Amino acid sequence: MIRSVRQSFAAGELAPELHMRSDLAAYQKGAALLRNMIVRRTGSAMKRPGTDALGLGAFGAEGGTLRVFPFYYDTEESYALIVTAGAARVCKVSPEFELGADITLTGWTAEDVAGMRVRQAGDTLFCTAPGRAPARLVRAASTGAWSLLAENIDAPPSYTVPSSKFTLSRAAWDSYNADRESKNKTLYYGVWAENEAGQRVKLFDGKPIAVTKIWEAGASVRVTIDRDDIPDAALGHTWSLYKKYGGVYGRVGTYEITQEDIEGTDVITMFEDDNIIPDEQIGRQTNIRKDDDAAGYALLDFHQQRQVLCGNTGAPWTLWFSRLADLYTWTANRPADDMDPFRATIPAVRASEIRHTVSGKRLLVFTTDGVYAVHSGDEGFSARTCQLERVNPSGAGEAIPIDTGAAVLFTAEDDRTLLEMRYSFAEDAHVAVDRSVLSRHLTAGAGVRAMAWQPRPDGILWLLLDDSTLLSFTYLPEHEVFGWSRHAIAREDGEPAELIDIIATGSVLPVEEEGAGDGDPRWEATTAVVILARGSDGNPVLLRLRRSGAACDACLDFARSASLAAGASVTVPAGAAWRRDGGAWVTATEDTEVTGPAFVEWGSYVSAQLETLRPESPDRAAQGMRRRAVSCVVRTLASGSFTVADAAGGAATEESGDGSADAAHDVKLPPVTGWDWDGRIRIASAGPDRLEVLGIVTDIEFEGGR
Repeated sequence: MIRSVRQSFAAGELAPELHMRSDLAAYQKGAALLRNMIVRRTGSAMKRPGTDALGLGAFGAEGGTLRVFPFYYDTEESYALIVTAGAARVCKVSPEFELGADITLTGWTAEDVAGMRVRQAGDTLFCTAPGRAPARLVRAASTGAWSLLAENIDAPPSYTVPSSKFTLSRAAWDSYNADRESKNKTLYYGVWAENEAGQRVKLFDGKPIAVTKIWEAGASVRVTIDRDDIPDAALGHTWSLYKKYGGVYGRVGTYEITQEDIEGTDVITMFEDDNIIPDEQIGRQTNIRKDDDAAGYALLDFHQQRQVLCGNTGAPWTLWFSRLADLYTWTANRPADDMDPFRATIPAVRASEIRHTVSGKRLLVFTTDGVYAVHSGDEGFSARTCQLERVNPSGAGEAIPIDTGAAVLFTAEDDRTLLEMRYSFAEDAHVAVDRSVLSRHLTAGAGVRAMAWQPRPDGILWLLLDDSTLLSFTYLPEHEVFGWSRHAIAREDGEPAELIDIIATGSVLPVEEEGAGDGDPRWEATTAVVILARGSDGNPVLLRLRRSGAACDACLDFARSASLAAGASVTVPAGAAWRRDGGAWVTATEDTEVTGPAFVEWGSYVSAQLETLRPESPDRAAQGMRRRAVSCVVRTLASGSFTVADAAGGAATEESGDGSADAAHDVKLPPVTGWDWDGRIRIASAGPDRLEVLGIVTDIEFEGGR
């Protein structure tokens, strides 16, 4: 007899071809099936707590393109923007879950929405799509109002000041005599205006003044202007005096325009040249995006205090970087300096496209030809120091990569393989590891469409497939937890829901203080994750994943509630589970009208299943031997009722856990006689109760007493 102790499910659901590999460590902490169960950070398997539903009404064309994007305000407050052709609808996700205002997106077609990408910077969402110039969705902090604005590109000063408004005069030129031309020479001056972004415009040049060939000690040339002639738009700008020297204009002085200059009416000496040797030549300025905007930019990011654009159809391997510490300036100086914007082109080995970017210490560029790193070594990032190198040959899939902080998770070009890429100091390389190799059957029928990272409380990557299947991958490499499971979300009428998109907003769900003491583990922080789906009427519905742990009152999908006043009513659809005023849950056999006063809750039960692998001893060659399990104990935590059955078939028995979250509870299963039960069991929970399985202990007897 041997005792098989399955202490965790940290390896998640394993592919059928591994069900003989008891020599693998993953076999001893894996499962044959995890449906609507998530692997927790501790290795236990917990029933998915369900989703709250927020109906969006008749939004967008029937069957039209829909996307959802996050907007993070702070750790407690966040929003989701549901976007369709020509419009967006704002929903508050946390702390409240409620509808907000609509935004008109003039000119954005269904094709644009399908390829839309966003990046947030402060109160602004920078939006791009293939073939389009970037745009901005801006939220006003004071009012909460949203507006769609064109891309903000800093332009040079647009005002003009004619040279006649400036006066050149000589000071302390005692030996100057206009009649002695052979002793004199002519100096030429010009003034350029420069805004805060470093963009310049010439106000004038070639203004002459005659002085002696030998510059007298103490003599100078003064440039004066009446403050009335300084335009209001020049406030905060820097005006520079340039002198023609050696055939080119060089700078000899600067003056910053202040509010006093704008309001003043007197004449001031703005510059004074006392034979200053120019220290900087006036150079040419060019817009690095000139002639490229027409082809649009499919991707946008931020790296090293610069805005990054790429995905241009006319230059598919080129990246554009804005001016340092300025997201809106694309004008570069010639000769260039290290703050200037610039462009760089990836040395692609074969024809490919840039699909994604991830900014960190290096800018990782994911293409169909591999992963490239853009960096500057140990120096500041600029055109002079920019380096581009191919760091990994793995091509990237459709889903946007996720930066977990420890590594970057992305799908391979087949959209079915999940790769983990991190920098290895030992190998001095970016190493990609296949994290789906033990559970590849989960993506065999459909590719990954979108992903969302939920760091708290369990470190779960949610993956949405093309067939509306939802997968979860618990990723805690430091604790050796790599657990896959599959999920199916049902509408309130019990039918499978069509899932469209998924995001994580970054904020946490509100902590409900009622009944919770300080440090109560039932109220742990949970990152808000929302799923865009379609309801039974075909209209879009936003689903928010419920809080994990014992704080979950009932495991329901498409969960809704209504507080009905006297005389008010609501219809619960047939097939939905519902209850009134906190009573017992029942299933509606037909459309049921509930009249107030009452507090009504309804939704669809989360139907969860866990099927164990055949218990085997890793140090004993007993595969294929006839056996029977003489006892089996299931250890649970904070669980309600569930059923247990032989995984190979047979009647299920009803078992009851313990609702306490303070201590584990053991459930000893009734013995099964004969040699037909090999120890595989199926645990199921199809009602509203929670279920968390910590482990399973099985005693196995072999035929003949071996």
